[in-house]
Amino acid sequence: MLQEGIEPNGRTLGKLLEAATKQSNRQAAQHWFFALANAHSETEELHIHMLVDAVAKEGDFFAAQEWYTRFSADHMDLLTSRIRDVVLCAAARVGDLAQAETLLQDFSKSGLQPDQETFAAVALAILETRDTDNLATIEKWLALAEEALCIEDELGAIARVAKGAARIGCLDIAQVLLEKVFRKVKPECPAPVAAESACFNVIKALGEQGRLDEAEAWVERGQRTGSPEWLRRCCLELVKSFASQKQLGRAERMFLLGQKAGVTDLQAYCIMVNAAAKCCDLVVAERWFEEALDAGIEPDIVLFASLVDAACRKGDMRAAEYWHRRAEAFGLTASKEMLGSLVNGEVRKGNLHGAQRWAAIAKQKYGPNLVIQNCLVDAFAKCKDMISAERILDDDLIGGGLQPDERSFGPLINAYAEQGRFTDAMRCFRSMSVHQVRPSVVQYNQLLKACARSRPRLVQEALQIFEELMEVCAERNQDSPPRHSGPFRGPPRDLRPTRITLKTLGRCVGARRLSQICQEHGIEQQELLDTRFSAEEQKRAFSAAEKWVVEGAGTKTSAESKSWSAEICSFVFWSLFHFNQSGSP
Repeated sequence: MLQEGIEPNGRTLGKLLEAATKQSNRQAAQHWFFALANAHSETEELHIHMLVDAVAKEGDFFAAQEWYTRFSADHMDLLTSRIRDVVLCAAARVGDLAQAETLLQDFSKSGLQPDQETFAAVALAILETRDTDNLATIEKWLALAEEALCIEDELGAIARVAKGAARIGCLDIAQVLLEKVFRKVKPECPAPVAAESACFNVIKALGEQGRLDEAEAWVERGQRTGSPEWLRRCCLELVKSFASQKQLGRAERMFLLGQKAGVTDLQAYCIMVNAAAKCCDLVVAERWFEEALDAGIEPDIVLFASLVDAACRKGDMRAAEYWHRRAEAFGLTASKEMLGSLVNGEVRKGNLHGAQRWAAIAKQKYGPNLVIQNCLVDAFAKCKDMISAERILDDDLIGGGLQPDERSFGPLINAYAEQGRFTDAMRCFRSMSVHQVRPSVVQYNQLLKACARSRPRLVQEALQIFEELMEVCAERNQDSPPRHSGPFRGPPRDLRPTRITLKTLGRCVGARRLSQICQEHGIEQQELLDTRFSAEEQKRAFSAAEKWVVEGAGTKTSAESKSWSAEICSFVFWSLFHFNQSGSP
């Protein structure tokens, strides 16, 4: 832009300042702030906020305080309470609570009185430090809120912290704070909106972690003071949680409790029928469908899709096709989800011809679908019909304009590995890079399995694969340019060796050589061999992490979400990186 003689306007410079703030780049933020100030005589509150925020996010509290002091001399009218909160949070993050209290007093004297958002923001900043004594520190800080705020605002502040704690997985702290709120709520008065929101988030997080008894206890406790809409949301959330744990009876009991709060709409019945489907109980799904009709509910395609899914999970394809026809009789068009369930159902029954028939219908109506094509690739690969599996991948999936993913290649690599066909397994593995698909440690484990099942065993090839795995893992940790990969799509994968990696490599090279390899690479062999792995748990952990980041950022203002997202992302992905796994081949 400058080379072409175009002078950036205030909006352009503001966007550059915003980008520097998002990256926590203080030097760049200061540069663009001064450029903005020199180009335009007026300084806006948002620009001051972003600059102080960028400095604070670097962890330099004193620099953030210094900038605040400098602005207070000439722009006191622009120093809003939110900028003050950024400085207070910076003090909390470096563990200087005494300094935060002093600043709070100074701000109060200057006319910036604290509100519930102030106390909540600082308490959440304390929580993000992950100190072992976080709860005591938070309670000490919230005690100041009791002195400075009215009871409604105090409860609102505590509830905000409980909600934030639940969203980042600190459920024990969240429950202690929520208990504090409920103790102060009088039976004759309804709970504040913030408390209901916090309680819902605690219940949802407990359900996602499988702590269903605790979640149900909060519903029972909250229904005495909570609003009907709150009770409805909580009950439906727990219906889904119970269904995910295959506890259909408890899901139905929670749905019946929700009916007292007005759970009688189409969405609610869709959730209940879907819960029965997940528990593979077609009879219960059909019973709730008929009850929805009796209640005057006009069914939609989502409700019928849940019934089709229930029948497919049960293995009753005649019933699945019946509900498909009945949906059409209602004038509804089968959705991609319904057709996907029918494909999956036929695959489970071993009827690959039927699966292809439904896949063709789905393609005709909605175009190529990655999930359906991956399902077919997996089905033919498991039947060892490798020609058909690769044809579907090449012609229908890639040829149909779809971007393949790990599930597109993984079944092929694994099927070839099971047969000891190392050359074919390696060919499919290298094809992942061609199509910018990141391999995971699972694919490396599958290649090692191919070496172990070949006759004779391919010792040198196994050693080369393991060395490549370790090199790629080291490159990722050092953020160095990758030698074994191209420009991949999606986030980096955890490529650390797993229990399966060592066991499969040991089958190729022998126990003594395996021990030497572990020593050479600094791998704790016995500790890793004792580690257990659950792919489903890892998927749930990753999904929950994404929700905390996306939902959390979505509830804040733009400037607040920048600071919150950056720090929570770092914790979330640090946690996922240290999630012990051992990858199934």
